[in-house]
Amino acid sequence: MTNNKGGVRPGAGRPKGSKNLIPKEVRKNHQLRAYPDEWELIRTFANLLKRGDSKEKCIDALKDLEEKVFMGKLKKTVNDAFVESVLEKLWEDSNGFETISEWGSVKIGNDNFTLQVPNDYGDGKTAVAIVDKYPEFEKDTFWSEISGKFYIYKSDDGNEIACELDGTYNIYCYEGLVFFEKKEAIK
Repeated sequence: MTNNKGGVRPGAGRPKGSKNLIPKEVRKNHQLRAYPDEWELIRTFANLLKRGDSKEKCIDALKDLEEKVFMGKLKKTVNDAFVESVLEKLWEDSNGFETISEWGSVKIGNDNFTLQVPNDYGDGKTAVAIVDKYPEFEKDTFWSEISGKFYIYKSDDGNEIACELDGTYNIYCYEGLVFFEKKEAIK
């Protein structure tokens, strides 16, 4: 009887030079709950991402997809003329931005107070726009009016400032979009 355990065998062990292929930093373990069909998508994307030659392509594809989903949500909720003006403000004039919503809201405030403005959508990203004129909707979307100097925070559970406003603003919430309409501009 021969012992096949241990010792030197042809083809056994790690190939020469493979120590150099081991990454210096090990990927950290993260947990995520997903349904089987969602997990297949996640697993496929993760495998593509781990290939060194496709990481930049994956990042670009995600940015494109995120922008299309965001713009699709915006187009679904408002009329075409207003979409063009808001998109122009959001992306070209930098009057708009996205915030992170852990509590389904946009955090505003200053050193003396904070408020959670509901985004009428839930957790995720919320589009925030500072506009001169808010459009008329069939649904009542007015939330409140605020006056004075205040901040809009990057996250509804953080203190990092995304934008500072000073003046009187009407606040409107509509399906993941929060609008600050400068009151002095209303005609």
